[in-house]
Amino acid sequence: MKYETNKFYGDINFKDSYEEVRSKLGKNVSLGERKFMGKLSKTILAHQTYIVFSNETSRIDYIEVKDSPVIFEGFNLFSKKYDELKYFFHSNDKSLIHLEEGFESNNLGLGCFFKTKNKKCFGYPKSIILFSDTYARKITPSPEDIINFYLKKNK
Repeated sequence: MKYETNKFYGDINFKDSYEEVRSKLGKNVSLGERKFMGKLSKTILAHQTYIVFSNETSRIDYIEVKDSPVIFEGFNLFSKKYDELKYFFHSNDKSLIHLEEGFESNNLGLGCFFKTKNKKCFGYPKSIILFSDTYARKITPSPEDIINFYLKKNK
């Protein structure tokens, strides 16, 4: 499906509510929830695509795609190897964030993740994360924040 930065993935609009997405995807989906640091978010799993909703806005936070085409700038991201994608994204986003298992582009609203060997990425993407414009602005908790949260919870 075609991806437009922070806007659409196929028929799914990042501003769609949980109910709107459920309606678009039909009955062949799994509904669930995920909990992270005490915050609960609704999820939908459909065709190897995992959609997570923000608990604050009820809008899509991010979409993780594992086995469906992601057409971006005219080509399927799953059909390109690590070096090709890294070059393409780096040439379009000088602030590309390099991670242990791939990279993320806040400007393009996506991340590509790969298999690794000896701390080096290789091959084709194993998953692609497409995220909303608000997801990129969220503050990621530090390891210390996470430890403090769970230690406080267990006291």
